[in-house]
Amino acid sequence: MARRASLVQQLRGEAENAVVLDLGNMADVGAKYEPVLAAAALLHYQGVAPSQSDRKLASGLEQLISAKGIPLVPELPSAPTDAFTPLIVRLGNTRVALATLSASAAQRPPAALLGPLRSLRDVSDMTLLIGRVGLENARRLAATPEVGPLIGVILEAEEIRWEPEPILVNGTAADG
Repeated sequence: MARRASLVQQLRGEAENAVVLDLGNMADVGAKYEPVLAAAALLHYQGVAPSQSDRKLASGLEQLISAKGIPLVPELPSAPTDAFTPLIVRLGNTRVALATLSASAAQRPPAALLGPLRSLRDVSDMTLLIGRVGLENARRLAATPEVGPLIGVILEAEEIRWEPEPILVNGTAADG
């Protein structure tokens, strides 16, 4: 916990407008959700984006996140008619809309994502998607002429690898 607190404090000191999120895969630490979420609450994370594994392994995880007072990063709707309320984080005067792009949402035709992505853009200055689709699929989506311009950043959370600089695709950063 002390190490994590030190890292978060250092990050916030170096990058005043940092967005601090837990990107899920909490099951990788032995499904010990309570201490992970307690740390996220104590360190004032701006959101938690549970992975599909987290959702499958921990019934009531969303209620636990809510009980800890941590905002949940919602998933983009799987169907165009599903209700959707994005998470908005303020960084100074900038509104950043956060949402998770699940594998099922990414498998839909890009045009099916237009509505949810436009709704994100309508309420924010920048859109940040937490990708659960793999870096190559995130790149393809960012390169799509219809939806790419509506996305500011895709932070790929399922395929983590070190890239020294964000990968820009038609002005959208797709980073792993």
